Amino acid sequence: MHYLAALEKLKKGSKLYLECQSNPSIFHQDLREELKNKGQKPYATIITCSDSRVPVQHIFSSSMGELFIIRNAGNVIGDFEIGSVEYASEHLGVELIVVLGHTHCGAVHSTLHNEGHSYINAITNKVAEAIGDGVELMGYTTWGCIDLVSAGTGEMKKRYGFIYVDKDDQGNGSLKRYRKKSFYWYKKVIETNGQTKFE
Repeated sequence: MHYLAALEKLKKGSKLYLECQSNPSIFHQDLREELKNKGQKPYATIITCSDSRVPVQHIFSSSMGELFIIRNAGNVIGDFEIGSVEYASEHLGVELIVVLGHTHCGAVHSTLHNEGHSYINAITNKVAEAIGDGVELMGYTTWGCIDLVSAGTGEMKKRYGFIYVDKDDQGNGSLKRYRKKSFYWYKKVIETNGQTKFE
C-alpha cells in the first residue's frame, strides 16, 4: 500500500478510536488461516512503547496482519528495532513508518527520577542519552496543560493536566483555575531541557 493511502487509513482508524467506537476490524479463524497460509502484508510499521495503555491495534482500528508493531518500554531504538523496521520495509513492502509516543510514560518517569535499576537501567540510560543529545523527548509532551476529562468515561475525577479546574462530576464548582505542583515541575523540565534528570 502506498504510504499516503496507509497514512489515511491510520487516520480514519484513529478517528473511530477517539470517538469511542468499537474496533470494526475482522478477527476470526478464516483470517488466521489466510495469514498463516498466504503470509502477512502489513500496511504500516508502528514503533511504540510497551505500555499496556497504548493498545495499538485498537488505536488504529486495525486487524491481524495489518500493522507491524515494534514495542519496548520507553520506546527506545537500538539495532534490533532498526533491523525489525528494515525487515518490514524490505521483505514485507511496508512504506509507512510511524513512531507513536504517549504521555505518562513510566520509563521516562523512571529516567527523570533516577529510579532505574537492574535491567531497567538499559532503558533509562538510553532515554537519558537522548535527553543529553538534545533530542526532543516525546515523554515531555502532554495531552494538555489544563485539566482534560477522561475520554473513556467522561468523569471529571479522572483527568490530567497542570492546571486544576474547580468542577466535580455533578457540575458543581467555581471553574476557577489553580496551578498544581506538576506545573512548576514541568516548567523546570522545559527550562533545563531535561537536565533535572541529572541533578
